[in-house]
Amino acid sequence: ADRFLEFRRKMNVTPDPDEPTDTFTGVNRAAGAVVYAAGAGGEPDTWTYYDPSGRETVFFGGNTASHKADWQIWKIKDAAGNTAFVGHATTASTAVTDGYTTEGYIAYAYDSADRRFTYTYSTVAGSKVLTQVKAETKSSGTWASPSGVTEVGKVDYAYYVDADDYGEDRDLKTITITTPLTDGGISDVRVKYFRYWEDAYNPGSGVFGDPHLIQYIVDYEGTPTTTAATTTPSPTTRSAT
Repeated sequence: ADRFLEFRRKMNVTPDPDEPTDTFTGVNRAAGAVVYAAGAGGEPDTWTYYDPSGRETVFFGGNTASHKADWQIWKIKDAAGNTAFVGHATTASTAVTDGYTTEGYIAYAYDSADRRFTYTYSTVAGSKVLTQVKAETKSSGTWASPSGVTEVGKVDYAYYVDADDYGEDRDLKTITITTPLTDGGISDVRVKYFRYWEDAYNPGSGVFGDPHLIQYIVDYEGTPTTTAATTTPSPTTRSAT
C-alpha cells in the first residue's frame, strides 16, 4: 500500500466523557468515519468505513474462523443500495466459510445483478498469485445449486518467471480480457502486455530503470487484427475469436 487514511476514536460527551465509543472519525484531511461492531453468537467482528459519497465498505475483524479472512474485505454498498460481497451478503460467518479459500484468498464474490465472480490462483516461482477472475450468470436456482450457468466474461493474468526475458519472477506479463459475443463461441479477446527492466539502472548502457520497474506497456488496442478461433493472440494483438 502506498497511502492510508487515518482515524481517531471518538469519546463520549455524556455521561462519561472519558469513555471511548465504537466510532472513529477521519483526521489529517481523511473524510468519513469507521464504525466497529462486535460480533455476537459466534459471528466475527466487523469494521465499516462510511465515505462522503454514501458508500459503505465492510471489513472483517481479527476473529474470523481459522483466522483465514481476518481484516479482509467483506462487502461494499453504494448510496443506492447496490451491494457487492464475498461469500454471503448478510451473514459474516457464512461469508467467511463460503467466500474464502483455506489459505484466506477470495474464492467467490457476487454483485447486485446476481453475477458470480470466481477467483483462481496458481503458484508462480514459489508464491501464490491470482491467475483468473471469471464472471457468470444463471437462469434459475441459487448459486449453491444453480441452473443455466453462463460465462459472461473473464480476465486472465500471466506472469514472468526468472528465466523469461523482459521480466523477473511474478512480474505481471499479460492481462487478457475475454468477452463472449455469441452463444456460438465467438468472443472478443483483448490483451495488455507489460515489459520490465531487468538490469540495474545504467543510462550509459541504455538501461533507464531497475528490475521490476515497467519499461513499457502495449495497451489492449495494440495492433488490431482478426484471428481464427484456435489462434492464441500475441501480446500486441486485439482479436475477435
